Parts: sequence; C-alpha cells; structure tokens
Amino acid sequence: MNNYQTPVQDKEKPWPDYYAGRYTPWIAPPPRRRSPWPWFILAITLLFLLIVGGALFLFAGIGLNVAGYANSATETRSFVVTPNPTLVLNNDTGSIHVRGSSSSSQVTIQATKHSSAWGNVNDLTVSYVQNSQTNTITVNVNRVNNATFFTSTGVEFDVTVPASAALQLTTNTGSIDVNGISGAMTLMSNTARLRQSTRR
Repeated sequence: MNNYQTPVQDKEKPWPDYYAGRYTPWIAPPPRRRSPWPWFILAITLLFLLIVGGALFLFAGIGLNVAGYANSATETRSFVVTPNPTLVLNNDTGSIHVRGSSSSSQVTIQATKHSSAWGNVNDLTVSYVQNSQTNTITVNVNRVNNATFFTSTGVEFDVTVPASAALQLTTNTGSIDVNGISGAMTLMSNTARLRQSTRR
C-alpha cells in the first residue's frame, strides 16, 4: 500500500517566499535620506549674492567713487567791496576754504554743489546778500528737500577775500581752512577740523 500523499497546493501565495506552509514577510527598505548639501550650497550662494548686491546698492546710494560725489555743479559770484569787509558764510554740509588776496575791493565766492548718484544738486540753493551800508556779504545754504542716506548732498566753498576781511564761518559737517587773513575771525564746525594760517 502506497502511503505517499501529494502535498496540498496553496492557491494563494501572499508573500514571495511562501512555501510549504512557511513564509518570510517582505519588508520594504527604509527611504533614502536626501543629502543636505545641495540646500546648504544654495543658501551660501544666495547669501553671497545678497552681500554683494547690498554692497553695490549701498555704494551706489551714497554715490561714492574715486573722486567723491557722483554729481557736481559749480557757480561763482564776485562782489566789489570797500576796505575791511565782513564775510558771513553759513554752510550745512561741506568744507569752506578762504584765502586772503592783495586786492582790498574784491570778494570772489565759488560754490560747488555735490550730490550722490541718487541725489540732485538742485536740492541745494546758495543765497548771496550784500549789504553795502555795513560792508557785509552774507552767504547761506538752503535745502529744498531734506537729504537722506541715499541722497546725500553738500556744498564746498572756495573764497577769496581781502586780507583784512573779517570772517564769520559756520559749517555743520566739514572742515574750515583759512589762509592769509589778518581780520577778526569766528570759525565753527561741529564735526571737522578748523585750520587757520596767516600765510597766503
């Protein structure tokens, strides 16, 4: 008598390694972890571009170049005076240079207005008033619009007066240089040097 029995064939095999009533479950591999390096490199690149762009934006706003300001406009005024005149000059931002001359009847004032790349030299006006009775010339700098960090403006004065002239010079930001003047002087600057010399 033959005792051999045919193994029962399973109709469904839910697992790939299912056999003879045993199975090995299939376990999905863990997802691959993405490298953080591409994001890190991208962040560094964006930061570099922001720094470079910000620096260019800043220098363009200030208007600095090799010469200084980006835009300039110069005007000159001449006045006939009697001996021992008085010059009153009130500047806002910028230097004042005054030198004495051998002429006792001539005053020459050269005003150079400067502005940054985004500023406008026309935002500054210079007024000149001569009083013949007191033998006084008064110069004032006025702003049409207030300057900002990106629209900086200023005026630089170069003045020639008789050596005996009296001076009253004021600037908020800028230096004052006086050469060859023997008259009475009042020099005021809030942030820069004051220099006076008797040599012409």
